[in-house]
Amino acid sequence: MRTRYDFVAQEGTHFGIIRSIDEIVAEIANPVDIWNADASAMTIVDGKVSAWLGRSGRQLAQANAALRPTYTGNGLRFMDQNTMSPNAYLALAGTQIAAQNTMTVASRVRLVPESLPVDLHYLWGWHQPFNRLQYRYVSGNNFMRLQVGNVNVEVDLPANHGGDIGAVAVYNFNPATGGGTTALHIAGVGSAVANINAAPEFQGFTLGGAGGGVVQDMPGWASKLGIWTGAASGADLAALLAWVG
Repeated sequence: MRTRYDFVAQEGTHFGIIRSIDEIVAEIANPVDIWNADASAMTIVDGKVSAWLGRSGRQLAQANAALRPTYTGNGLRFMDQNTMSPNAYLALAGTQIAAQNTMTVASRVRLVPESLPVDLHYLWGWHQPFNRLQYRYVSGNNFMRLQVGNVNVEVDLPANHGGDIGAVAVYNFNPATGGGTTALHIAGVGSAVANINAAPEFQGFTLGGAGGGVVQDMPGWASKLGIWTGAASGADLAALLAWVG
């Protein structure tokens, strides 16, 4: 069926309520939580974000006032606006994710152009065991790396990449066989898959760094984050890539 506005629908379907991408993502099963950078989700203290509230009530928080990001309307800024140096991070409060056989982490960040020819930046994750998303710049080439223990999953970025990074990491481990896969999908760019021999584990989770000695390491903004204890595929994965893209 075609309208005069050039909208095409499948045969036998009917027009109804068109859901937003946020509504579709909210229906994906098994969320830890979903964070959108809306003003209503921010707890602001002295001009800085002390907590970012998720849709289900989980918080990404920072008790140290000196390490809090700034809400700028288009996201949370995790760097000094004058020097471009990373100066903030948030950590998942409350019960931690721990080990999960299946998981999905989706995020949207924007790195400043000045940071792109610099190696390296940690966007999110944890340091023990290694489970973290990195931006890398090596020998003139930029790429994204998902580090899972001693396994690296890498997706090359185009040479003219502007710093907007929508990423979806999908973990799928089978304890019965002792094996599984981890996939890294970068919206509008591509995907890569690697084998893993242990379930993904997050004893903590930070945004703007990766715990340990790299807790603040993201020169840019974050506007979306979602964590699920399930492995997204098919329509769910497509929705997440559209959400972070």
